[in-house]
Amino acid sequence: MHIESCSATWQFLFKISSVVMLACKVFIDTSSIIFGFENRANVFGALSMQLPACKPTISKGILKELNKISFNKGRKGASAKASLREINAIKPEIDRNDSSGDEWLLGVAENIKGAKIITNDSKLARSLKSLGASVLKLGKDGILRNL
Repeated sequence: MHIESCSATWQFLFKISSVVMLACKVFIDTSSIIFGFENRANVFGALSMQLPACKPTISKGILKELNKISFNKGRKGASAKASLREINAIKPEIDRNDSSGDEWLLGVAENIKGAKIITNDSKLARSLKSLGASVLKLGKDGILRNL
């Protein structure tokens, strides 16, 4: 009887943890995407290695920013073009919000308690943390770190 009870408990906990893992989203800012490609430290690759149960999420506004930057000459423009190709290949979740990336992420932080957000923008990171978001930063070594 005791063994059946333990088994049922473990099955219940497994179901709960599976639901939690499926619900995990990480919201990604333009700054981290560009930074990653400029430094050969892909934010999407880091996310899949460090938080494999979490789905990368960007907004239409982020895509608009990357598109605009992709017309620039030089390293930043090339990084934006590479990031757009990567986004097309990995198919992250795309939020329909088309406001600026910063506005979108601030809205996410206000509406989703403890939202996980990746940004390399220090000023934005401070604002997000003050709203209760869990903020990560991509390092040049390709590792995501809590701020």
